[in-house]
Amino acid sequence: MEKTSFPYLPAEVAVELFSFIETLSLLRASQVSRQWNEWTEQGEVWRRLSSNLAVASMSKTPHHFRRFTRGDLMVKDMEWKQLYQELGSFGSQFSLIAQGLKSSSLDNESQDISQTLDIRSQHFWSSQGSSDPDSSEFLIYKLIQHVCVVSKVEINIYKALYQSGLPIYAPKTLQISVGFRADEFYYRSPYFAVEVTDDTQEFWLGPRLVCGGFLKIEFFGRTQTQPGDDLYYTVVRAVRCLGYPIATIRSPLLASSMLQLAIDKTAARVHDASTRDIVQSGYDDVPANQEDLARLLNAVPRSVTLEIHRKSTMKALEQMIARGSVEEACSRVLTSSPEENLRTAEVLHRFRRAHRSSGKNSKSPCPVRCYLSMALRNQQLTLNFEEAMELAKHAINENNIKLIDFCVRADKLECSMELGDLVRPHSLQTALLIYLKSFVPDKVVDCLVELGNGRGIIHYINGMQYRPDLPSVIRKFARLHTTHFVEFALALVEHQLLRDVDVAVALELQWEPGSDLLNLLSRFQDARPRSGSIGDASMFHIL
Repeated sequence: MEKTSFPYLPAEVAVELFSFIETLSLLRASQVSRQWNEWTEQGEVWRRLSSNLAVASMSKTPHHFRRFTRGDLMVKDMEWKQLYQELGSFGSQFSLIAQGLKSSSLDNESQDISQTLDIRSQHFWSSQGSSDPDSSEFLIYKLIQHVCVVSKVEINIYKALYQSGLPIYAPKTLQISVGFRADEFYYRSPYFAVEVTDDTQEFWLGPRLVCGGFLKIEFFGRTQTQPGDDLYYTVVRAVRCLGYPIATIRSPLLASSMLQLAIDKTAARVHDASTRDIVQSGYDDVPANQEDLARLLNAVPRSVTLEIHRKSTMKALEQMIARGSVEEACSRVLTSSPEENLRTAEVLHRFRRAHRSSGKNSKSPCPVRCYLSMALRNQQLTLNFEEAMELAKHAINENNIKLIDFCVRADKLECSMELGDLVRPHSLQTALLIYLKSFVPDKVVDCLVELGNGRGIIHYINGMQYRPDLPSVIRKFARLHTTHFVEFALALVEHQLLRDVDVAVALELQWEPGSDLLNLLSRFQDARPRSGSIGDASMFHIL
């Protein structure tokens, strides 16, 4: 074997050693001598670096990867260094899902997979009910281009605000698959645990570079039964896939190798009858050779164009604020079209950041305050979720709850459970109104209990045909309103919402057949310390 300047080591071993050195040290080693430079340029060195998960993981920042590993990409021997460099050249991510293709089951025609594409809505996809808590489901999506880098998937599980207990219909685990065909997925992720929350959950596929045009999400196990039928469901409110369509890849070797992977993976094969329908829902013009690369790079999806335009507009807005044109910036956002998607939490954050950057001595008005003021004066606008939350925070800081109450009654705010929760410690009555408008029955009843509005509770339950956990309701009512809970308990029995025995059991009273409920309740009331009361009809007019 050829000897190297490493004492007694063959050249193959020297190259092997170089492949385990981090990039900066490798570049320094290449300057030691011509021979070392030759060895550090060997394709095998850079191929191993391109495949090294540990090196990529060291470059990981919170929730993002500075570089990817090559995944299934292949290039010629002397191109590995260039590919390694290009794997670290990614910029901002884009939303990749174009449409929902198929779900494993469907509970209702109005709850199909298309309902998961808009994170701003409260619509959802629901599986069919099952008595098996270990059953599985899947969703399949088509991406905006046949060749995309899939970086991560975001999912929001559905919380049923209109059901007692606010159940969240989460699966136990999920697995993400990516492929170039809607019926065949060459990549499968590890199994990810799913939390029982309606907050956005992120599932990263990096640092491995995963390419494809179709996304499949499989849900395993179920955690929640539905009140009424006691069947298990998986319900998803929103799915978002982020990454890079090939039209945004400006690194020539990387784009070319991604296309070659797509060509290799989409080789023709026979489809069985069960998958033919979904295969036909794919792309009209599947790439067949490298001559298609220019076409794909020039076919920039409209959603990508809009996102690039949105990011450019964001920078322009910050520049407007920096030069003192605050009202112009606010007007630009408030008059934007829904397609531009400017009225977001990100814009409010950028407004705050730009104002801080301008310094305390700036004579310009606070951009967020100006923005909210202009939004309220515009009679055609209703403040969306992010804007309503921002307004409420400002009003609470200034002890101006009346402003929130006025805006809610005038339908100027998008009401939500989160807004009600924010306002509740400061005004129970305003929070009740918000919960009523956003249809959160459990919270409505809980507020009415705290207000001592027994008649309102019964009226609401009967009118909504909704059944809360009445034993818990009556226990809390008795604890807060000793002076008149007996009237409330008897009214529940009178309206056939609870039986005598149910009331007695809820309050842990000794019940025997033929017992006089009024007598039992009176003795229970006399034995408890007196508490204040807010008044039975204090909020009845709202209902």
